[in-house]
Amino acid sequence: MENLSSSSSSSSFEDNSVKEVIMLEESNQKPEWLEPFMQTTFFDVCPIHAFFQIEKNAFCINCCVDICQYCLSSPAHRSHKIIQIYRHVYKEVVSIPTIENYMDCSKIQQYKCNKKMVLAIKPLPHVSTAARFDVACRGCGRRLAMPSLHLYCSISCKVKVFDLKSSSSAPPFLSPNKVKKRTDSAPKTRKQPRKGIPQRAPFF
Repeated sequence: MENLSSSSSSSSFEDNSVKEVIMLEESNQKPEWLEPFMQTTFFDVCPIHAFFQIEKNAFCINCCVDICQYCLSSPAHRSHKIIQIYRHVYKEVVSIPTIENYMDCSKIQQYKCNKKMVLAIKPLPHVSTAARFDVACRGCGRRLAMPSLHLYCSISCKVKVFDLKSSSSAPPFLSPNKVKKRTDSAPKTRKQPRKGIPQRAPFF
């Protein structure tokens, strides 16, 4: 019986380790919604609500389509994950607090748009080409404002470098969730011992 229990415990440990590897590999893959998101042209008039001349300024992750504000309030997208799109120097940008819930936004240059910190979906037109590679975007070669903190000027440039990387374990990563190694948590111990057993005060 002891041999069976030990073998079952070892097999369960192996199963958990395999699951962790699978989760780690999945976290290094490109999200399925990201490619349609990069290829979408926003701010066109919504054909469904053309009478109101409403522009499509949002993206539904669940349906992988661009939608307008009227579509957003409809039952079809009410419980879906939505990314709001903004305009900055005639280019589409997204709010950092929103997009970082769905992808890894590290090392992407940030911009300020109407008091909001945003990321450019595609390179902005006013950014010139850098003369040195160590201050240039790794995807398009444009100049970076803070090359010590950023490697890409836009989301599309990070996706481009991700598609060219040789190994799934090598950066950059596009998944927002990173799998952590399992560690057996030790029982918590008191930092200081108890002062002693409380005693009742004498009556006299």
